[in-house]
Amino acid sequence: MRRVFDVGSWILALDILRVFAWTKICVLATMKLIKVQSWMRIHGLPLKYWQSKVIFSIAREISNPLVLDDSTIKKSRGFLARVIIDINMIYDLPN
Repeated sequence: MRRVFDVGSWILALDILRVFAWTKICVLATMKLIKVQSWMRIHGLPLKYWQSKVIFSIAREISNPLVLDDSTIKKSRGFLARVIIDINMIYDLPN
């Protein structure tokens, strides 16, 4: 159980499963989201830079990157790269 909680988020076929310890005082209706996952699109990136290391480096400037989409991995959509990022909603989003 501790190992599962230490990981915190699991990526399942481009969906995210976030886990946390349940307590008796947890009421779903009153819980506030502090982290959300969202697609980040990178326009105009030349195909020679479409490597996970490069795209994750770019995405890290905004937030924590989690996974690339299939089209980006296969380089099949040449006009934009997409990566899921984990956004902490406590802080303001960068411009």
